[in-house]
Amino acid sequence: MKVRDIITTEVETCGPETTIEEVAADFMANAQVRRLPIVEDHRIVGIVALGDVAVKEDDPEEYEVALEEISKEDKS
Repeated sequence: MKVRDIITTEVETCGPETTIEEVAADFMANAQVRRLPIVEDHRIVGIVALGDVAVKEDDPEEYEVALEEISKEDKS
């Protein structure tokens, strides 16, 4: 089996100017992802992880809430 056989091709991304709040609330929670590629000019320039967001928020409770939202089962 090759990686191409199991990859996700419809990937959520955001740009480097996206705020931490947007990343946590909009992108990560809605897409239920813990890592988000950052894309600029059609190139990946980095990856932001839920842990990165938690460190920047400096609020363990915020991290816990974000993790709960991301981990919820999608019932659609």
